[in-house]
Amino acid sequence: MTVHVQSAADFTQQSEVADAASDILYSVFAPHGGHTRTLVGVYPLPKNAAVEIDMIVAVHPA
Repeated sequence: MTVHVQSAADFTQQSEVADAASDILYSVFAPHGGHTRTLVGVYPLPKNAAVEIDMIVAVHPA
């Protein structure tokens, strides 16, 4: 999962914003919600979005 967080120059809590996305993945896909994450602070994002998330998901039958 790649998380882009719109950030001002003095904003340093991008990882806390991305933690919320990780928490959602864990809750939806528990107990198989493990993932890798890349986080980028950017300014600006298209259409003034606060967060942009990109991920590739593989679902394996049980």
